[in-house]
Amino acid sequence: MIRFLGENEYTVAYLDDEYAGFIRVQRNEIIEVSVLPQHRRKGIATALYNHVGRPNHSLFRTDEGNAWAHAVGGFIPNE
Repeated sequence: MIRFLGENEYTVAYLDDEYAGFIRVQRNEIIEVSVLPQHRRKGIATALYNHVGRPNHSLFRTDEGNAWAHAVGGFIPNE
């Protein structure tokens, strides 16, 4: 079960009471999203994204972040 903590700039996800990752959002834009390696590919980042209201993706994305942005959809700048 994924549990969320925080509703401001940072929102943290816990999976079965273990820290799993976070998303940082400012002005409805993702600034940063990070999930621990052992919890990747479990839907944590996507659950965080949905929990905070599907904010816009950042113009500045890593290759991994770009692939994730396309997988979850939403507004992707510079497309």
